[in-house]
Order: sequence, then C-alpha cells, then structure tokens
Amino acid sequence: MMWLVAASPALRMAPPVMQQGAAVGYAPAATASYSGGVVPTKGSVTESTRLVQGGSLLTWSYRSPMVEQVQVDLSTEGRPLDADIELWHGPDNTPTKMRVYVENGKLRPFNAVIETPRGPNTIAIRNIGQIEFPLAAKVSAQYVDQPVPDCFTSSVTVQGGALRTYPFDPSVDSVQILLRTDGRPLNARIELLQGPNNNKQVIELYTENGLDRPFLCFLQTPGSGNVIRVVNTAPIEFPMTAAVVPYTINEEMSSGVVLGGDVSFIGADKSSSQTPAISRTPPEQMPVKRARQSMESVEQKEVFDSAAREAAAKAKWLAQRAADQAAVEKAIADRAARERSTRGRF
Repeated sequence: MMWLVAASPALRMAPPVMQQGAAVGYAPAATASYSGGVVPTKGSVTESTRLVQGGSLLTWSYRSPMVEQVQVDLSTEGRPLDADIELWHGPDNTPTKMRVYVENGKLRPFNAVIETPRGPNTIAIRNIGQIEFPLAAKVSAQYVDQPVPDCFTSSVTVQGGALRTYPFDPSVDSVQILLRTDGRPLNARIELLQGPNNNKQVIELYTENGLDRPFLCFLQTPGSGNVIRVVNTAPIEFPMTAAVVPYTINEEMSSGVVLGGDVSFIGADKSSSQTPAISRTPPEQMPVKRARQSMESVEQKEVFDSAAREAAAKAKWLAQRAADQAAVEKAIADRAARERSTRGRF
C-alpha cells in the first residue's frame, strides 16, 4: 500500500522550471560613450540649469580639448548667493578659482566666462551658503559671450595694490569687465557698490596666468548710483590690465527730460507765453555721452585726489621735519643748561 502511494503519478510533485525573461518593471541599463561633451557628476548629459543645495558641490567635466571656454551662470530666487568656483586641470592643479557673493541672486545673477584651454578640464561649483540658500547653476560650452571691442580700446593698467572706480549712468543695465595680465598671475577683487560702502556683489579672483586665462564677467547694474570698483590685490610686481565698459543700455530711460545739462532752453522770453525751444541730445547718443562724461569726470577726480594726497603728504613730511628739528634744538639747549648749572656748583 505504501509503495502504491509513492508511485502514484497523481501525488508526485512537478519538478522546478527556470523562468527566463525580464522581470516586470525592469529595464536594461543603456550604455553610451561620451567624447568631447560635458559630463556632469550627477544626472544626464545636458547643459540645463542644475540646483546646488547649501553646502554641496557640483562638477562639470569637459574631456575634449576643443572646449576652450565655458560660461557659468549662477542665480537664486531672490536670496543671497555665496559660492566658490574652481577650474580643475589635472590632479591637484587649480589654475583658476574665485569666490562670489551676491546680495540678491535674482536681481543680480552672476555671469562669467572661464577659459579652459588644453582639456580635459572640470568646473567645480560649491555652494558655501547655508542649506536655506540654494542656488541654480548652469555651465555652457556651446554659446559663450565674447568681449566687445571697447574692452580692448579702453583698457587701463592697474598696478599692484592700486584700485580704480567706474561710476555708471542709471540707463546702463549691465557692464562688461575684462581683466588680463602679460602672463603673470592675476589676483583681483571686483565690487559692485550702490551707495557708500554698500556692496551688492563681490568677486575675489585668482588666475595663475592672466594672458592664457583672462577673466571676463558681466554684472547687472539696475537702479542708480552703481559704481564698479576693481582692486589689484597682488603685490606691486604684478600689474594687470582692466576694462569696464557698458554692455546693455536701457533706451527707455533716455527718453524725456534728463537733468545735468542735456536739456537747455534757447531763446526763452519771460514775457512770452510760447513754449521755449528745447535742444536735446538724440536718445541714441545720450548713454554714450553720459558714459564718456562720467569716465572723464572720474579721471579728473582721480588726478585732483592724487595731487591733494601728494600735497598733504608733503605738508605732513615738512611738519614732521620741523618738529624733529625743534626737538633736537630743545635737547641741545637743555644739555647746555645742565652743563652750566653743574659748573656753577663747582
């Protein structure tokens, strides 16, 4: 009886069968090779805007040596922006690095062009702000802005430890800044001020070769009272060439009456009720004229300030020399008086 049950086909279990095929919800990983493109550390291979949280780091790698320039855009939703940007070229080699601070990343986004010759290169952006202050970053190698011709014609030399200021008219919406050297290292500080000692944007820059890797950036200057201050933080042996020129101009702000001499009344008669004739500079020439006048006034002011400083230093030196001479004469007189008193006692 036991043998019949064990041999019965109805009670025998079916042998296991291996199931072949893809599981539900599974897709094979796609493989792709990249050559000469941008390869972010995380995410897909695109040049779209990426979100960098506070305290985090994001990198863009360019393997192709054909990529010689990249444009970096940083912005926020209206919060402050505080970031470190570095260019990595080989192991433990950082030829370009900068620290960027912006009071309002939506009103004044950061936009700069970084030279990346002789790839491969990597752009590293670190948000050094708190976690409550994320920023949006975009690095593009396809559409890179170039300096305007005025950047090369209006360049000036800034010696080590010196600074230059550039005030701009309210009609100037943005300015272009180009810093270069003759092959020496470049150390500079760029400040956007609006009001006395009110920094709206600060850039601290280092480049190991200002000729091979010049620095080009675009600063938004909304409102009035904008002044660009460029400081050469390097020693006196490392001069640099700086150019700060208007980039975009708001033509709507040039219409209407403009104070400061651009509007004049010709042939006005107090006894006449007719409207006096008005002589205006053409709107398309106003921004250029005001920019030229502002730069000329700045140069004149710098000349006067330099002369005043030299005169003050000379007057201070003469006063110090007179005081030293008087002190010497007083010491001689006191010594002679002591000698006379000593001879009188003996």
